[in-house]
Amino acid sequence: MARRVRKGGMEGSIAKELDKRITRATARGIQEFAINTMNSLAKAGPTWSGEFSASWRFVPEGSDPGGPGQEGKVYSYGKKDIRVTTIEKHMRAGARSGNKRFQIVNTAPHANLAIDAEIGVFRRDAAEARGWPEPLAEKPKLKLGDERSNPGLRFEIGAPFDGSFDEAPASMTAEPDWYYTYILGGGLEKDLGRGFSAGFKESF
Repeated sequence: MARRVRKGGMEGSIAKELDKRITRATARGIQEFAINTMNSLAKAGPTWSGEFSASWRFVPEGSDPGGPGQEGKVYSYGKKDIRVTTIEKHMRAGARSGNKRFQIVNTAPHANLAIDAEIGVFRRDAAEARGWPEPLAEKPKLKLGDERSNPGLRFEIGAPFDGSFDEAPASMTAEPDWYYTYILGGGLEKDLGRGFSAGFKESF
């Protein structure tokens, strides 16, 4: 008859190692999901100055996400932005506190306008007079002329006009409701599946 290893010996060590590997796999899955999602949002959303695309943050629910990102380019997120060891740390803290939820937020001051949660209008000339784009004016897809005094919504080329695109007061920056299309149209679910698949393959 085989002798059962008492708890706290080999049995305890195996259980501890298994728990460690499951935690690491889960953390890697969360990491991959968050990176995929934040890059999808940065690519799909407005990117006039680069600030909005660089302002996505992945943090435990209720934590301070920090300030906005830097301007200059469409930001690309990687493992340096969301470290697996940091996720594990938050998972352990969440197990003790009961707060096990994470969230992805955008810290740009004009985030609600950029995701079309708020509706507003902007005038390009007023923004240029201050030396920076209006919150609704993200990276232009068209080269514009000098007459830009008519207001337009974030996703519109501008108010109705009969001239060429070069005469438009505004410019399209991302499709209308791009954020909700990503969340509800399958993009988020796809990134979730890809993330956890990659995370568990790497760990086991």
